[in-house]
Amino acid sequence: MGVVRLMADDELERPAATGDGIDGLLRSEADAALADFSPAPTETASAPSAPEPSKETAEMCAALFAITFNEVVAPRQGEHWKLTEGECKSLGTAYGALLDKYFPDLRTGPEFAAIIVTLAVFGPRVMTTAKKAADEQKQRAASAAAAPAPAGDELPAGVH
Repeated sequence: MGVVRLMADDELERPAATGDGIDGLLRSEADAALADFSPAPTETASAPSAPEPSKETAEMCAALFAITFNEVVAPRQGEHWKLTEGECKSLGTAYGALLDKYFPDLRTGPEFAAIIVTLAVFGPRVMTTAKKAADEQKQRAASAAAAPAPAGDELPAGVH
């Protein structure tokens, strides 16, 4: 870009070549500055691409999404919460990149994989058992509430 300089008093008093008085002088200085101006070459700014996560981290995250949504959320909230394999892979890749970026030393080994597989296999069974127990308890409570109450002067069996 052009250099701006201070003008001496005698330069301000004489008319500029491009006009009269101070306006002409300022215009000629501005024109000279613009003539010297050349924009820096523009680089094609491309959006930085997301780093690829390690295969291990991406697969771990995909498995966590599959377990969480397909085995925990969907049975409780509806089938529309189930994720496809492609959705799990996409989410796993995105979140795997985040984990690798912010926790680069996080390396999961066979222990973590064993925990994930165990949750995937036994988690739904544990949840089904818990749901059945809760349903049976509700059914017993409903049966007890529906049973006729003993008459006021009758004692329940076994009481004398």
